[in-house]
Amino acid sequence: MTSALESSKATGARSAPQIVYGFPRVACISINEEAIHGIPRTTNTVRPGDLVKLDVTAELDGYVADSAVTVAVDNASPTARADCQSTPNLHYNSPLRAHAQEDR
Repeated sequence: MTSALESSKATGARSAPQIVYGFPRVACISINEEAIHGIPRTTNTVRPGDLVKLDVTAELDGYVADSAVTVAVDNASPTARADCQSTPNLHYNSPLRAHAQEDR
């Protein structure tokens, strides 16, 4: 498996959070109830049933791309698996349903 750091180096891309904010890691990894944009810790261990959020933002030639996904580790509950499958749809469809509020 290729790491985010290896992929970045191979393409010439750089970690945007490291450039902009001095973020201490290449990718954000959060487990279960931890908020997204967590700093990966060596003391964390991913276990069966966990939900893991992976967020990678890269910069190349002045362009920035941001991508995130939540994955369910082996033996995750049916509810957790359903959440992982439905969340991308909610994220995509929300702007389609949004509308400006009229001034009152």
